[in-house]
Amino acid sequence: MAAAVSGKLRGSMVLEIGSENGGVAGRSGRMLFLNTLQTRQECNRLVLARQQKQSVVDAYRTHPTDTGSPEVQIALLSERIGQLTEHFKTHQKDHGSRRGLLMMVSRRRRLLDYLKKYDSERYKTVITKLGIRK
Repeated sequence: MAAAVSGKLRGSMVLEIGSENGGVAGRSGRMLFLNTLQTRQECNRLVLARQQKQSVVDAYRTHPTDTGSPEVQIALLSERIGQLTEHFKTHQKDHGSRRGLLMMVSRRRRLLDYLKKYDSERYKTVITKLGIRK
């Protein structure tokens, strides 16, 4: 199945979806109208998420090219856990996301255990910077 953008129609994009040979039995492909404002908002949201993630990485990295140290991973997970906690204040019955939240909390706990086991000083600095332990 191929998709091609065929043109603009009053602020919307027209997207034709069909097979390469023009569709089944001579029919043209289905057309979807995508509101460009909606796609721009989605792009802006993704850019903001990317910028937010980069700012967290910049704040917790241990050297200039660090993106995967336990400190950075714990900070990113903590940020996402906070976002999901806010999400659950309005969507109490979202059990699929709740499962994801529990998995993220478990992953963060394992990373914290690893850091505590191998470098307790780094562990103490991470938990004080994030404020996740008393």
